[in-house]
Amino acid sequence: MGLTFGVEYAAETIDLEKETRGIRAEGGADAAADSGNQVIDASVEDITTLYVAMPLGASGAYIRAGYVMADLRTTETLTTGSTYADVNMDGTQVGAGYMGTIGDRGFYKLEGTYTEFDKMSLNGTEVGSAATNFNKIDAQISGVAARLAVGVRF
Repeated sequence: MGLTFGVEYAAETIDLEKETRGIRAEGGADAAADSGNQVIDASVEDITTLYVAMPLGASGAYIRAGYVMADLRTTETLTTGSTYADVNMDGTQVGAGYMGTIGDRGFYKLEGTYTEFDKMSLNGTEVGSAATNFNKIDAQISGVAARLAVGVRF
């Protein structure tokens, strides 16, 4: 295995943990405030990775580094009427793995990676509220993955 440059596209969607929070109006000045359940949900879609993998000697072991692009789709249902725009995310990935052979043309790869997307800020768009009163969310998404792949060389 020599130096490898590659592109990966993940067709699956990663669902983030859904959160439901109940809010209720208090008496006094907040008596007319919104109340009910705030449902916060999102998914990561269209994950594309550009990577380079470098062998570590002739052992089959390798390291890899990559640039990752993905879309964060927000699907919130908020009693305040606020919504959040979807976000195009960029990040980096590092990993290591082992590639072995199966017969004359077959191979397998066992790999682990860590991906971290850049920090992002999302501003809510609450109907009837001034822009200075919009909710703001600052977040960063990261994760680990393990993969077993089997293939054939042509």
